[in-house]
Amino acid sequence: MTEDRTEEKKKNALQQSTSTCFFALLLLFFFQLFGRWIESIYRLSLIKLEPGYEIFGLFLFLAAGLLWLIPRRWDRKTLRFCLVFFFLCRLLTPFLSTPGQVLLSGMGVAVWLIIYAFLLSRQYCSIQGDGGSGLALAVLILVLLRSAGNSIDLSMHIRPFLLGVPLTGADLLLSHRVLASLPESGAPDELPAYPGNTLALLSLFGNYALISLFFSCPLAVCCWHGYHSLFLTGLLFPGISLLSFTLFFLLQKQACFSEQFRKNGLLWNALFLLLLMSGLIVGRPPLPQSPSDAAVILPGATLSGQPLLLFALFLSPVIVLNMRRAQAVMSFADPRQASLRIFPGFLLLLSVSLLLILTNVWGYVPGGEWLRNRFYLPFLPAGTALFILWLKKSTHRPNALRQTLMYRAALSFLVLFLLMQAWQGYRRAGHAPGHENRMTVMTYNIQQGSEQDGTIGYQAQLKVLKHCDADVVALQESDTARPSGGMADPVRYFASSLGYNACYGPGSIIGSYGTALLSRYPIRSPQIRLTYSTVDEVATLSAELDVNGGHVFVSSNHPAGPHEVMSAHAENLAASGSEYRHAIALGDFNFTRKSPYYERVHQSYPVSAEEKADLSDPENPEQQRDKIIDHIFASASFEVLESYFLSPPASKSDHPVHWAVLQRGAD
Repeated sequence: MTEDRTEEKKKNALQQSTSTCFFALLLLFFFQLFGRWIESIYRLSLIKLEPGYEIFGLFLFLAAGLLWLIPRRWDRKTLRFCLVFFFLCRLLTPFLSTPGQVLLSGMGVAVWLIIYAFLLSRQYCSIQGDGGSGLALAVLILVLLRSAGNSIDLSMHIRPFLLGVPLTGADLLLSHRVLASLPESGAPDELPAYPGNTLALLSLFGNYALISLFFSCPLAVCCWHGYHSLFLTGLLFPGISLLSFTLFFLLQKQACFSEQFRKNGLLWNALFLLLLMSGLIVGRPPLPQSPSDAAVILPGATLSGQPLLLFALFLSPVIVLNMRRAQAVMSFADPRQASLRIFPGFLLLLSVSLLLILTNVWGYVPGGEWLRNRFYLPFLPAGTALFILWLKKSTHRPNALRQTLMYRAALSFLVLFLLMQAWQGYRRAGHAPGHENRMTVMTYNIQQGSEQDGTIGYQAQLKVLKHCDADVVALQESDTARPSGGMADPVRYFASSLGYNACYGPGSIIGSYGTALLSRYPIRSPQIRLTYSTVDEVATLSAELDVNGGHVFVSSNHPAGPHEVMSAHAENLAASGSEYRHAIALGDFNFTRKSPYYERVHQSYPVSAEEKADLSDPENPEQQRDKIIDHIFASASFEVLESYFLSPPASKSDHPVHWAVLQRGAD
């Protein structure tokens, strides 16, 4: 009898582990497809500079309502079909064109909502296993995939076949096993129906929103305040997240700690929300209110409040508590009852994701002024919704997975991450410029990582950077650490892949489109200069480069707006560059050589690289020059030896790439 019980326990433990792993991969695929869905719609709108028909793709999730048209007697077959279709959506989406990705990822999200309605019902709820551990496992995998890709999900972009096929294949096999273990009649209907399930689901999707925008992408969170140390930030942000889960599951092995974690869930969530909101609000800089106001200078190129977000990331295990609480307070009679109540929660997730995008493009939407400098706004409703779960009474406790197993998994992920960081740090050594007084400089507006047709272009743009092989690169429109850019950091991806030092700023909190510097020379004294703006925040990143013992002042520029905005930027740039013997200003200036702003900058930077360039139109080169808005200016101490342009579509952006070889005079 004792042996039979032991075998039964082992069988149940194995079944629960199988269900938990299945649920983890199901959640992983949902977060990936949801993110790609939002990103693809935005990129198609970006290339036209306004929303088009792709905006209707936002309504694809309503297809989940088709569940109500299917007879109940087909439920088991419906679930199997939905799982297979969902796995196909996840597998094929990375290989499609951007419009195809909108369609297939949107349908995948809709089908996931149907699957999730099944998993919330009494008959199929056991398929989730330990939902808290499954959710933690999904987040751990996402953090690891993004860390391995230097913030870009390896399985969705860089290695979609090599990683996508094994992951989807594994979950397909796991789904077969968990469904086969269910009795044909379904699980015993012994759970009571709880009131307030709609609010509980709203709270649960608030949890999912914070995972999508914060917990699963620590390297994107690092961008919110800016950085100028690749290795330290690359180690700290994902490392703290992985370490927190490891410690959590280690302490969960102790009964007293486990009970305290469970009882104080409301307190942990309140502490997390306080740290998150404080970090985002404290990081907001003052902005010049009129053209006559002095520029706001942010030394270090980073915003204040970043340590608070690190502490918030350390509280990552609150998502486990919230998930287990949700399993304890929700019960649905059947999938159709659950599907109706899923929509408000999903709309919360969708709304806060879109709202985070609007805090960046506020100047182009009606009433957008209210969103200016309010990056924190989307996190407030999502974080507040978490409290609903803890205000509802729990009448049963879900079965938790063996903590030893999750502790080992989390520890393995942490060790693997540290090994990856060591390898990436070794690769980042790069190579020093070969000539003492010559330097190749380049300006590149990457259009938020988009090619001209809306294709995600990070890999293609990396090839462009390799081709140009510049010593110093100024990037514009590099702020993609939000849903519109896939919560990625192309600056880190480029710098780590090519061995550059990097400085990224201003942080996403400001709401600009992002500027950055990549350099084979050491970067010293970086700073951000905020000048007066009306539509786009004008934030100029500048730094001193240690070039063979001398100092060269370099700035990455991207002004935009009416006359008073452009004039304020030009005056400030001219003044800052005049302080140095060797100064270079690069960027997408949004003005041509016939504008007064060009003349003002040219007074302090009399050397212009475009004048030496052999343009692509030999019959009318002067007309071509009159259209150029991407410039390289330098002080009189430099001589332009060579100058080049690489036009779209070869530039893999909507802007040309402009680079030049400069000869530096004596100090």
